[in-house]
Amino acid sequence: ELTVGMGARREVDPSLLDAPWDATSKSVVDDVRAQSRRQSEETSLTAMPELEPVPDNASPSGPIEMPEFGTPRALDPIAEGIREASKARRIEIYLQPILSINDRKVRFFEVLGRIKQADGDVLAAEDHPDAIRDAQVTVSLDHLVMVRAARLLRKLAERQQAQPLFCNLSREALQDAAFVTDLAKAANGLRDVAPYMIIEVDHASVTSGDPAIRAALRQFSGLGFRISIDKVHNAEQAIANAREIDAAFIKLPYSAFFDAGLNEADARARAGTIQSVARDSGQTIIVDRIERRDQLSKVVSVGTNLGQGYLFSEPKPLLPQVAAEVAEESAAA
Repeated sequence: ELTVGMGARREVDPSLLDAPWDATSKSVVDDVRAQSRRQSEETSLTAMPELEPVPDNASPSGPIEMPEFGTPRALDPIAEGIREASKARRIEIYLQPILSINDRKVRFFEVLGRIKQADGDVLAAEDHPDAIRDAQVTVSLDHLVMVRAARLLRKLAERQQAQPLFCNLSREALQDAAFVTDLAKAANGLRDVAPYMIIEVDHASVTSGDPAIRAALRQFSGLGFRISIDKVHNAEQAIANAREIDAAFIKLPYSAFFDAGLNEADARARAGTIQSVARDSGQTIIVDRIERRDQLSKVVSVGTNLGQGYLFSEPKPLLPQVAAEVAEESAAA
């Protein structure tokens, strides 16, 4: 069995959303949480092409030369623990659902890396980007998470239960020619599930001006992967950038969707305009970091239907048996 934290789908009367939100939002949230305790999916593990591991100190022109003199800087305990966990492949994947709010259905999952320390503590990769860079394992972690996500997706696809997965790639991975080449080669064996794998890149990477990043995203799009932009601070700029790279999705944190610096009427009008312009441009808006019911009410009020956040569900681990199987089959990657 596979449990990912969200539950069986069922239809509800959309007219409920016309009622005052303080009466209906509790039903939406509680219903979704109740469903999360009921869903399980059975599936089998299969072989698939793997990515070759790419050391973070490698480049297309060969190993980076270290200075002849000087003492290497000691890592802090967190960075040292992350480096050791990466070497031992103690990397797990958690899933957080993305919902279509009006019918309470899970439409996507975001894959999030979790780093298991030697003492058993689990670190959220997204909470420790600096320590991961200091440990020089950014690309290695991206590689491991992608391999596990691809295994899981193939596992679900064979049961005809494939659910699209958002998989984050760092700037460092997109700039690494060896990583991009290996992922492109592996994609040839993933043609059947590539449309279900959505590569997510932060907005700063898209606007960095690095041609290698744009080239990598174009290559992945040509292989059938869809592209998403996240960690957006300027929604209007993100829509323009999404057109440039043919991104299918834009993830906006609630704070970037509803501007707290505006009065409520103007904030709603701006959010509605963002939604309309993105739709006309061919992008789908997902509002994430929804943590309160009043935020959800405002998202629904302007016609935006896809949401993500702790209000619905925190990231959840796979069942231990499934996580172990995915990790075991990824060990050769």
